[in-house]
This record gives sequence, C-alpha cells and structure tokens, in this order.
Amino acid sequence: MAKITALPSKDIISGYKGTLDFYVCRGIPCCRKWPVWTLRIRSPAVQAAAANFVAVAAALKLACPEVIAAAKWMAQDTDLTWKDVYTSILLGGTYVE
Repeated sequence: MAKITALPSKDIISGYKGTLDFYVCRGIPCCRKWPVWTLRIRSPAVQAAAANFVAVAAALKLACPEVIAAAKWMAQDTDLTWKDVYTSILLGGTYVE
C-alpha cells in the first residue's frame, strides 16, 4: 500500500485496471497492487466433510414430515434449531439436550 496525495482521475484509474487498485482508507487516498486471489486446494478431509454436508442438505429436502416433527421436538428448549439436530443425527454426531 502506498499513500498518495490525491486520487487520480477516473480515466487514469480505469487505465490501471487489473494492475493497480486505488481506494480511500480512513480518509487517506491509497494505491496498491491489484489483488490476486489464488485458488487454494482443499485437503482430502475438508473435501470429505463438504461432501457429507451436501448429502445432508439433499436428505433434508427428502425428509418426511414425521422426521421433521421429531427433530423439532428434540430441538425444543435448546439453543439448537431442528436443522442442527437433524444434521447432527445424520452425521453421527452427539446430540446433547
């Protein structure tokens, strides 16, 4: 980041698009290298956990009204929602009242 005395005109800013980023931080005009986002490769464990949550979301759409009613009943008088209870049960987590 470099502090500058004033922001340049819009034409100059658009000319540097993709190279420099002009902005104001706490009232101070600044310039920095254009942000570059690199794709992070997820670990196998994180990928597996994400796949489990995708499966739970799909199962939630197929849940019968009786299962939803049971999850709502189990979530009563707790800080959990019925979806939290349902997810915990499907993922084999420990449900604590």
